[in-house]
Amino acid sequence: MLLHTFTVADTADPTTGRAKSRHEWIRNTVEPAVTAEEVGLDIARAGAG
Repeated sequence: MLLHTFTVADTADPTTGRAKSRHEWIRNTVEPAVTAEEVGLDIARAGAG
């Protein structure tokens, strides 16, 4: 069985509208992929919202 996760990294904070820094955006995109790897998922996908 193939298990995967999909993450959408927002470019702005949805409550304040403040644009996220490049560092925040990259961290919010990479952290779920690292977690997926740690728990043994086969695929981690990411997109931008």
